[in-house]
Amino acid sequence: MLLETYETGKMDVENPKLFHVLRMQKRRTARVIQQIQDEHWRAESSPTDILQVFATYFRRTYGRIDVDEECISAMVEAGPRTTRTPYGELQERQINMEEIQHQLIKG
Repeated sequence: MLLETYETGKMDVENPKLFHVLRMQKRRTARVIQQIQDEHWRAESSPTDILQVFATYFRRTYGRIDVDEECISAMVEAGPRTTRTPYGELQERQINMEEIQHQLIKG
């Protein structure tokens, strides 16, 4: 498995010098993941096993979280209450084109 092995900022017509080619190959080789430990501290070295370890980790870390519905309702009830203000009615009112033109002319 490779991490960030692509070269950015290189034009298609650009021919790199030997120095740059060797440097890219060295960087590419250094970024190859050769071995990884799974959640049970076993070393995995095959590409499919490495991908499986990554998939398991991300699934466990970023998967769905079970939440009690009663806790969510209690949190909503504990939050601040919204009160009606006279500005709320103004925000919900529709504005037509004549009002916009009148306000623009008025300045």
